[in-house]
Amino acid sequence: MAGEEEVKGAYEYLLTQGVLGVLCVLLIVGLVWAMKNLLQAKDDRVSDQKKYAEALYGINEAVKDLTIEMNKSATDTSNEVLRSNEAVRVTVSSLERTQDKLSNNLDNLQKEQVRLTAALQAGRG
Repeated sequence: MAGEEEVKGAYEYLLTQGVLGVLCVLLIVGLVWAMKNLLQAKDDRVSDQKKYAEALYGINEAVKDLTIEMNKSATDTSNEVLRSNEAVRVTVSSLERTQDKLSNNLDNLQKEQVRLTAALQAGRG
């Protein structure tokens, strides 16, 4: 490649310049190494962030599913309470009607007792 030849030529030139040239080559190599490591670190961070985002997405999905199930359960419980409440209301209403009938029967029996007692007293007297 043409670019590679130019870079090699530049390094060779710097190396022929003595200590200063060698220091320049070492500095360039050090900068390239640092840039490579920084880019790799950035790639690693991006990869870690992607994994973190995927984990958060999974957690959000689990929370969503749990919320849906909780809402279903709450709705089912509420419906069951309403059905139970209606059943209790019907039972209480039935008991109230039975109590009213028994109360009326008791009143009728008390009146009959008073009438019979009065009839017995009239028959004796």
